[in-house]
Amino acid sequence: MDPTDVMHSLRKLVVKIKKDKCLIQQTEAATKNALIEPFIEEVLGNSVSDLAQVIPEYSADVAAKKGEKVDYAIMKDGEPIMLIECKCCGEDLKGSHKNQLCRYFMTTKARLGVLTNGVEYRIFSNLETKDKTMDSEPFLEFQLSGEDQIDKFLADQILKLSRPHFDVEEIIPWARRLMYENELYKHLSAQAQSPSKDFVKFLCKIVYDGRVTDAKIKEFTPIVRRVLDRFSSEKIGSSQKSVGKAGH
Repeated sequence: MDPTDVMHSLRKLVVKIKKDKCLIQQTEAATKNALIEPFIEEVLGNSVSDLAQVIPEYSADVAAKKGEKVDYAIMKDGEPIMLIECKCCGEDLKGSHKNQLCRYFMTTKARLGVLTNGVEYRIFSNLETKDKTMDSEPFLEFQLSGEDQIDKFLADQILKLSRPHFDVEEIIPWARRLMYENELYKHLSAQAQSPSKDFVKFLCKIVYDGRVTDAKIKEFTPIVRRVLDRFSSEKIGSSQKSVGKAGH
């Protein structure tokens, strides 16, 4: 399994979602059968019929609440390494569902928790805590709502979660790096839209030897914005050329 295989499998799911979404979103069971189990098998490389690899309805009891079961536990060496909590296709994942997954996460040895409705995937760990409290924000999230959202970067990340490549010792350092990378990306994206005074001042000092006054920052702000626009445009153009070459 390589990134190309992952991209192909993800794009197959995108096509299925577009074709059958009206039927799939009628029940949670349909979402599991049509979207989530194929993701577990074809993308993550786990056999849903092998209980040594995948246990459905995995018991995750807590002291105050018995009978708690997470939809799927991905297993390795007899222990859960990833929990997957499923919701109906089209259901909003940003409500209380994360709290449910958090309870399950705290009672097992799994280092990853996945919340999904078959289209949106939100993947959590405990990167910011020293105990088993799950982080409030996912370190990786993606949508399967369009083929244009499936690129090599995403495939590379998901490949690390697949059974052939999953390494318990490496998964947390990788997830932490990805979390920082995502935060920096969000910050730079925000700066590209509206550069802050401190950001402009930082860049100004790189190319200007004089005193950086408010007037100089005002002068440099549109320059910084144009440079960021130019950089983004060139990167997009380069990516499109790469995709074009790959298609021939």
